[in-house]
Amino acid sequence: IQLHVRFLRHGRTPPGEREDMSDALVEMVERHPRRFYSLDHAPELSEPLLAWMQREAVDLVVPVRRDRALHGVLLVRADRLTRDATVLCTTLAEHVALKFENFSLYARAALAKSELADYRVFLENVVDSLPVGVAVVDTEMRVKAWNRVLERATGIVATKAIGSHYFDDLHPAEPATHVIRELVLAAFAAAGVFDPPDDGGRAR
Repeated sequence: IQLHVRFLRHGRTPPGEREDMSDALVEMVERHPRRFYSLDHAPELSEPLLAWMQREAVDLVVPVRRDRALHGVLLVRADRLTRDATVLCTTLAEHVALKFENFSLYARAALAKSELADYRVFLENVVDSLPVGVAVVDTEMRVKAWNRVLERATGIVATKAIGSHYFDDLHPAEPATHVIRELVLAAFAAAGVFDPPDDGGRAR
């Protein structure tokens, strides 16, 4: 048995030298969703799809689909289309669909990571350009940002401050440190960031 398989893409498939499904073919496939469309089952096919397959000399059309998302179709020509060949093509379509789904997930994750990195750089630039001293801390009181004004005011460079505990590492001996610490923790607790236990705060 000789099989000639061609792929037509649809939607967010990886870029490359691939043909696209026509809008008419997408509509025919989506209107009557099945695992495959075969000329051997011509009475079960819609008239437009049957006419299209006969015109294109295609014996089998297999949707490449994952979780209802259509990624394309496999077009199969065969000198003799057997049940085993049909099963082979439908299995191949399932594997191709999984690959495309993984590509889509990876692309979305990469885009989200890039956007988050851009947003972080933007915030760091905003904090650094402020005319007053600003430190940004997380719920564990670890410094996440330390601008230039604060560098000049404290003599502590940002590379040393970032990652340090604001009170224990940077201001352990100042008389007002305990009062300021309690005020900050109380403000975090009031905002619902964490519960204020006796040991100084535990992030939720």
